[in-house]
Amino acid sequence: MTKSSLKLLLLSATFLGFSISGFAQTTVSTPVVGFQSKQIASGALSVLSAPFTEAVVNATVISGTTTSVTLSQSGLGSLLNSTDPIYLEVLSGSSEGERYDISLTGITNATDTLTITTGSANNTSTFSGNALVNSSVAIRKHTTLNSLRSNFSPALKTGSSATVADAISILAAGVWTPYYVDSGGNWRRSGSLSTFNNLVIPPGSAVMFKRNDSSSTTFTITGQVRSNRFAKNYKSGLSVYSPGFPIAYSPNSMGANVAGGWQTGDLIYVLTGSSFLTYTYNGTNWRRSGLLTNFDNSQLLTSDAGILVRKATALNVTEASPVN
Repeated sequence: MTKSSLKLLLLSATFLGFSISGFAQTTVSTPVVGFQSKQIASGALSVLSAPFTEAVVNATVISGTTTSVTLSQSGLGSLLNSTDPIYLEVLSGSSEGERYDISLTGITNATDTLTITTGSANNTSTFSGNALVNSSVAIRKHTTLNSLRSNFSPALKTGSSATVADAISILAAGVWTPYYVDSGGNWRRSGSLSTFNNLVIPPGSAVMFKRNDSSSTTFTITGQVRSNRFAKNYKSGLSVYSPGFPIAYSPNSMGANVAGGWQTGDLIYVLTGSSFLTYTYNGTNWRRSGLLTNFDNSQLLTSDAGILVRKATALNVTEASPVN
C-alpha cells in the first residue's frame, strides 16, 4: 500500500465504519482501534462479521515442537480464562497471518508453553513450532456465540426455538444450522440437549442473524484492527467469507480473479433483503445474471458484513493489512 492510499484510508475511516486513532509514521506504532454499528429491523436477515480483535498476550516464540510453542511470556494461566476458546496468531516471519487453536488443558499460572490443537479445522496451515522460533505472536480469544450475544442492544429475544427467539445460523458442510438463546440464558440448537455457549465463530467467517423480535436491535462491536497479514482458506464448495479487516472489498480487491487463483464458474452470493444475489466469474469479469455490468471493482462486500463463496477448488491466501 502506498503512503497516499494509506492517507486516503485514514481520511475515509468514518465512512468505512471504523475509527482510527494514534497513527504515527514512526517505528513505534499505537494499535488502531475500530468500531462498527449496524441496526437490524424486526424480521430482517443480516450476515454479520466480527473483524476486530484484541490480544490477550503478545510474546515471542523461544522454541517449538510439532505440537507446542514456548513463549517469552510466563504465567499464562493468570492471564487466560480456563473456558474461553483461544488461538495463536503469527504476527511476523514467514508464517505471518497463520492461526492455530490452543488447547486449554494444562495451562497453569507458571505456564510458558502452549499445546496446539493440531487437528482443529480452524487452523490455517500445518503447525510447526520450530518454524515459528523468533516470530512475534499473539494469543487471542475466539469469537463465540456467547461473546456475540453481548454486542446486541436491545438484547436478543430468548425463546424455546429458533423460530421464536432471535436466531444466529452458522454454515457448516454447506448447511445453515440455527442457534438460539433459551429462557435460561444458554445457546441451544433444535434437536440437541447440549449447550453451545462457547461455539467458535472462527476468524474470517460470519453468521446469519434473524431478528424475530417485534423491535429492531443494533449490533455493535469494537476492538483493534489487525496490523499483520491475515490467512484465509477457501474451501471447495460453499463457505462464508469475511475479511480479517473492517473495510469494504470488491472482487478485485479481495483477489477474486485469475491472478488470485479463482476459476471460471466460481460464485459470490450477496445477501440483499431476504435473498442472495448471485455473481459469477467468467474467467475475466464478475457478472450478474441478466446484466451486462462488470462488477470487478464493485464493493460487493461491505465493511460490516460477510458474503457466501462457492469455489470449484480450495484456495489458501493471505490478505495484507490496510493499516501497515
